[in-house]
Amino acid sequence: MKVKNVACCLVAFGFLLIMGLVACSSTPTAAPPAGSAAQPPASKAQGIKANGRVAIFDFAVKGGGDSFASLRGDIPESLSEAFIKGGLVVPVERRDLDKALAEQELSLSGLVDDATAARVGRLAGARYALLGSASIIDVQIRLSCRLIDIETGEILYATSVHGETKKIYTVLEELAGEVEDGFKK
Repeated sequence: MKVKNVACCLVAFGFLLIMGLVACSSTPTAAPPAGSAAQPPASKAQGIKANGRVAIFDFAVKGGGDSFASLRGDIPESLSEAFIKGGLVVPVERRDLDKALAEQELSLSGLVDDATAARVGRLAGARYALLGSASIIDVQIRLSCRLIDIETGEILYATSVHGETKKIYTVLEELAGEVEDGFKK
């Protein structure tokens, strides 16, 4: 009974913390000064800077059972390795990200949304946050991710790839390539 109460308290605390972060991050933007021409908005992909530091968070794993649970941390690790090889994306060291998560007391709750990722990524020294999920149905896997600008909380880029679960490493390489392509635009 006590374990259940502690778990409920952690979930409630995480929810309240996230709501507070969302409220703090939704500051209004100032209108351009009178008489100044408004600049046309750039496409979101154009806002991504090469060699930007990226905090890669654990992926949510949906389906597949216990045999796929390790993908939660394995996917970010594999993406980091691929990004290091590619040279366009600079992943934040995992221990820096874990330290920032611990400072925000979110590692136990597992609750990381876009606004929370932006705040934690900033603490870890990142320019962008990468959040994603793996959906497994039978022998198929779909990897989806979104790249968030830490300064604005805006989703700059989103992509997904899919394939057979037995070819997970090929699918991961494809996802890394898709994200790197976002940095090339």
